[in-house]
Amino acid sequence: MYCTEERQEKMDELEVEKKKEFEKYKQGKKRCLIKNSYIPMKLRKIIHPLLHAMLLVSRKSRGYKIEIINKPRVVSNRPVIYAVSHIGKLDFEIVSEIITQQSFVLAADFIHTKGTFSGFFLWMNGVVYIDVLDKEDRKNSRNIMVKIAKQGGNIMIFPEGTWNLSPNEIVYDIQLGTVDIAMETGAVILPVSVEQYEEEKKFVVNAGDIIEVKQRDDREYKIKKTQELRDAMATLKYEIWEREGIVERNTIKINHWENFILHRGKEWSKYAFREQIDNCYIPREKTEYWEVIRDIKNMKIREVNKFLFMQKDDFLAKQKE
Repeated sequence: MYCTEERQEKMDELEVEKKKEFEKYKQGKKRCLIKNSYIPMKLRKIIHPLLHAMLLVSRKSRGYKIEIINKPRVVSNRPVIYAVSHIGKLDFEIVSEIITQQSFVLAADFIHTKGTFSGFFLWMNGVVYIDVLDKEDRKNSRNIMVKIAKQGGNIMIFPEGTWNLSPNEIVYDIQLGTVDIAMETGAVILPVSVEQYEEEKKFVVNAGDIIEVKQRDDREYKIKKTQELRDAMATLKYEIWEREGIVERNTIKINHWENFILHRGKEWSKYAFREQIDNCYIPREKTEYWEVIRDIKNMKIREVNKFLFMQKDDFLAKQKE
């Protein structure tokens, strides 16, 4: 018991230290913007082939395979923002292996990747860590990405902002940031969707057409292009599902989704599902299921609303009267 408590205490101390390091990192981003420091991209482009080979070896050693429906197009004359759907920890590695060009990735897990192989690889590749719950840091991270694109660098963003663990939402709601960066920098957006099939140990990747964004200060236009991006990502993922074939509902195990969540958790045990939920973007105008249930529980039953509390058969019988 004593050893367990001691180990837990050391782990807690380590996490505190990492949080302090993250705060220093965030301040470093601020200084980079103030001083207009140069972001070293040439070196990263030189070592990118080596990192690419490391990804290939790492994936094959773990027994995973990749199937590609449509490969991402190569764009040489303009910066590219790869907008990738998010299903789990390995998305970045899988898509980076397919993309031949080096790209800086926007990541949200500094504390848990610090001191790990994944953290080292991200640093060598080029990464901008973001604190999604810190408004100032979100702004600074966005401005760093703008700086990278203006210097001709490519960017990889996961617009959903968290792993999509929904049983029915193809692509989560996404914020305007991806389109916003493209509008300011002249970069093109290339949507990519990924699906993971754990039982077969395979990933299926599907890339779409380039989305051009005009450089204009128009919020309605930005909202429209963001919806276009989300629709494109959802379509690409649906094409993956169609390719994999239709499954009869009665052949799916009752605990299928629970097993899916369990597998995602095993990939990244340090990353709590509570964090995944906290990082999920919910538009103000969207009503969540729990909000509906909460309101119904607090509702007073009256003649005009009692149908909400009826069983289906009772309601249909009432309609026939």
